[in-house]
Amino acid sequence: MADVPSTALLEPSAPEASDPAVKPPLDPDIIRWPDEPPPPPEMWQITPVHDWERDERGYIFESRLEEAEVHKTEGNAHFKASEWELALRRYKRAIYHCVFDEMQMYDLLDHHKEQAHGIQVPCKLNLVACIVRMYEDGNPALPDGSLDHALLAIDEVLKARPKEAKAFFRRAQVLMLQQDLAGARTALDEAKRLSASGGTAAGGGGGGANLRDAYAKLKALEQKEKERQRVLFGGKLQTVSVHQMQEESEALALARRAALWKYVRIIGFPVVLPLEALYAVVQYIVRKLLRGPEGMGKKAR
Repeated sequence: MADVPSTALLEPSAPEASDPAVKPPLDPDIIRWPDEPPPPPEMWQITPVHDWERDERGYIFESRLEEAEVHKTEGNAHFKASEWELALRRYKRAIYHCVFDEMQMYDLLDHHKEQAHGIQVPCKLNLVACIVRMYEDGNPALPDGSLDHALLAIDEVLKARPKEAKAFFRRAQVLMLQQDLAGARTALDEAKRLSASGGTAAGGGGGGANLRDAYAKLKALEQKEKERQRVLFGGKLQTVSVHQMQEESEALALARRAALWKYVRIIGFPVVLPLEALYAVVQYIVRKLLRGPEGMGKKAR
């Protein structure tokens, strides 16, 4: 890999909008269906409210990291004060300044990549924590699609640091909010395994009391889901057929017809018996005629 100066300009691969709430223009060379929705907003995009959410990012690597570090520090202060919305906005702004596309990351040296990840990873994990708290509190300021952005942030963290125990812990929190309890348990188990084996950030939210609390919460959700399934599908088995009245009516009608025919035979015995005998003789003659002369000839011989 060619040596890239630390102060090299990072040329953007596509035009950037100065306002993070404004979506970048669509590429006219990409064919889209007329009713195809626009691409989803980026993780860092949010409607600006404060002046510091309107500053533009530069092209110099160190300058972008410095701006990101400032927003990260402010976000941490809001996070400690439980000011989740402000913390979320700060972390989004920090990610906006230090995010690089794949081509830019490819051109960076390893220690430059680690510097970028050193800001991106904690900001993304804390961004997920803010989303979880705001979602649990029912905060109306939480943007739509935030849970999807949270999972995307976790995937990006694990792509950079596959053994980040805290990322699996955060994933479990989000999946519990989405009622994916099986996926949440898998993520918690992985966070526990990495914490026990000394994975990255083993103690920061992915182990100890936080992990025990998450398991307890997951167990309560699983119990609640089992109870819901029991009420919905369990119940008592039906002891009678749903069509019992119809079946009983048909059986009663059949019994009445059989009894009526029996009484007719008894009362009309002098008439019915000769008729039945005549009917049997007629059947015998018809069968013989259908067999032809050979059948009658055999009996005659």
